[in-house]
Formats: sequence, structure tokens, C-alpha cells
Amino acid sequence: MSLILTKDLLPINRPPTVSLEFVDATARDAETYTSFDISRIAALSDGTFWVLKSVGPDVWEEIFLPPGVGPQGPQGFQGAQGNSGGVGAQGSQGTIGSQGTQGSQGSQGSIGTQGSQGATGANGTQGSQGAQGATGSAGSTLGKQSLWVAAGSMSDGTVTATYTASTRTYDFSSTTAQDIVFGFELPKSWDIGTLTFLVRYRQASTSAGGVAWGLKVASHADGDSTTPTYGSQVIVTDTAGTTDINYRTAESSAVTPGNTAAKGDFLTFNLQRVVSDAADTAAVNMQLYGIMLFYTSDALTDA
Repeated sequence: MSLILTKDLLPINRPPTVSLEFVDATARDAETYTSFDISRIAALSDGTFWVLKSVGPDVWEEIFLPPGVGPQGPQGFQGAQGNSGGVGAQGSQGTIGSQGTQGSQGSQGSIGTQGSQGATGANGTQGSQGAQGATGSAGSTLGKQSLWVAAGSMSDGTVTATYTASTRTYDFSSTTAQDIVFGFELPKSWDIGTLTFLVRYRQASTSAGGVAWGLKVASHADGDSTTPTYGSQVIVTDTAGTTDINYRTAESSAVTPGNTAAKGDFLTFNLQRVVSDAADTAAVNMQLYGIMLFYTSDALTDA
């Protein structure tokens, strides 16, 4: 094979630089090469020289040296470092680089102390009135209830009915014990507890003194006798004295119906002027307008 010189090889008068040494071609071909190894020169023990032309597959081409030209010897020792040159003039300042990306936000600092309260601002304008809510369902109210019983709705007992200022009244004597009877059924919402009452009345004529009114009640269940079994009479007293005056007693103490009342029972009431009571001292007739009856409700409806 003749010597082939290309632009990749050194001039013919310059010995090639051997960078690979192998015992023979078999050892050379057993190595793995990359594109960076192309143009490297291998020396074999038989004195031949080969240049790597390509890889994958590896292609080696023998090269021949001119007579008298041997391979380049090993590199000599590095010489001592020369003296440093003087400092050169400072170069001009380079252009400012672009701004770096913003760093992540730091952790939040601790809360400062609270400042003093500012002055109160002026009142704002009043808002418009809201819509009226729906009307609640009708029904009784829990707790104490009142019921007016007019004299005109009562039955004659042992007293005489009269009319005063177009209002029916009953005259109760100052010397004879007289009473009047009436009855009805209280609402089912009644808690079947005790009752109380107060009396409204007037004097037939002027006379100083007091009056005593007594009320007793009987309860009748369905199928009971119509003959009342009254509970204890409760008396309330008052001081009158002048005619044509509308008088009103205080509210009485508790009245317990006789015969153990239950819801739905019919109640019979007996109202009397108790002339035998020490507080009844007025020597004139007392004219009854009616009584206000009080009871306690334990339900909102009578269902």
C-alpha cells in the first residue's frame, strides 16, 4: 500500500504523533472508538503506523513514513514557568446584565401592637324599612288568661236583676245572704288548676263601709249529676262608700273547683255577698256588674 497524504495528515517532513500503541492489529481492533478518535494514529509492534479514518465500522488505513523519518518521540518535561507579565490596563466595563428573577416572598412579620381606637364616625343614613314578616297563626297564649263574665249572662238566684246606666246588674242586700249562679265550660287549654277572680260593682246609695264577695265552683264531668258539689268558698273584700262609682276588688286567692275538675268539664259558679263576714259593713245594697275570672292555659290551641 502506498503512502496517502491528505489535509488531515501532517506534512510529510513532520513525523506523525503516535497516540495509540498496540501489540498487533487484533489488539487494536478490539478497542471501542468514537468520532473523537478519528485521525488518531496507532503504532503496532511490527513497526507499522495506522490512522483511524472512520468509526462504526472502524476503518484503519496504513501510512508510510519517508526514509529517515521516525515517529515523534515522547514529549519532554515541561519547562519552568516564566515570570509573570505586568498587569494589563483595565478593560472597559461590560454592559449591565439583565435583571434576575424575583426572589420568593419572605415570611410574614409578627403582628404589630394595636393602635389606639379612632374617633367614632358620623352616623350613616338610616336604611329602608324591611318588609313586614308574615302574620303568625292565631292561637291561645300560654300562661295566665282572663275571662269577663257579665252579670247579664248570669242566672237569677236569690237576687233581683236591675238596670243601671243601660247595664244589667244584680242587687245584693246588706242584711240577707244572697247568691247568683252561672256556668260554662272553660277552653280545653285550661290546665285544670285553680282559679282566681275579682268583682266589679257599685253602691245603690252612699254609705261608708265595706263589702265581702264569695265565690265557690263545682265541676261536672260528662254523665255527672247536675247537683253541684262545690269546693271551698273564697272571699275577697273591698271598701266602698259612694254611689255612682265603679268599684273593683283586688284579685282573690286561689279557688279550687269541687269534684276534681278535668279538661272538658262543665263548671258551675256560685257568687254570694257574704253579709256574715266581718268586713261586710256597708248598710246599702251592692249592685253587681260582673266578675273577671282568671285561669292558666297550658296549650296554644284547643285541638
